[in-house]
Amino acid sequence: WKCLKPGGIFSIEDIETNYWGKSVIYGYAFDSNRYNLLAYLSSAVDHINSEFSGLASPKHPVFAELESMTFGHNCIVLEKKSPRYEQFYTRPYRYGYLQNCRTLSKRAYHAYNRLIQGHPRAAWRALTKQSYLK
Repeated sequence: WKCLKPGGIFSIEDIETNYWGKSVIYGYAFDSNRYNLLAYLSSAVDHINSEFSGLASPKHPVFAELESMTFGHNCIVLEKKSPRYEQFYTRPYRYGYLQNCRTLSKRAYHAYNRLIQGHPRAAWRALTKQSYLK
């Protein structure tokens, strides 16, 4: 990845082994239920769209450099960020104020449910703790 120029394309092929579960190929045993590239890369989507998701720190350093990711038939194509799109990486999200509205709505919903279930302390935690928003 470090050798790839900005804007470059990186192709991962033969991804079918991610669907095999416990298996052996070319004399190598593996368990794709435990180590799965597809599942791992699917979390990169939130980082590619961090302008909207609000995620600041990537799960892996490569995720911070991803411009796009395309899943195809038995392959995944990654594009490394390019300076020509730098203006889009740091701009504020124009609908960011709505993210706060949705967060408040979620908190109020969880708090209301806990309150009608007879748990006033849990309702208070739902309004004040981030962990209830997952």
